[in-house]
Amino acid sequence: MFHPNGKKVDFFVKYEKGDKSFHFATDRGTSIAYVQPHHHIEKFDTLEMGGESWKIPQDTENYLKTYYGDTWREHISEWDWRCSSPCIDKDFEI
Repeated sequence: MFHPNGKKVDFFVKYEKGDKSFHFATDRGTSIAYVQPHHHIEKFDTLEMGGESWKIPQDTENYLKTYYGDTWREHISEWDWRCSSPCIDKDFEI
């Protein structure tokens, strides 16, 4: 995680399968698949942060809605990365 000004930012390496993009996280040996439409990461913008340039999805709003849900702008104190994201697919296979 990157911490500019005390803010947490996650970085993910995405993979492509058909019309989906995905990444995995692991919790105690169990893989968790986060799956989204691939078109969210086909085009990029550049964000300047912490003295560095970072590529971010051009359709940032819909990317974040898919990953965190329609209320992604609201603070959720009980967010659990293992189960709270609506894009978790328990049946996804590579």
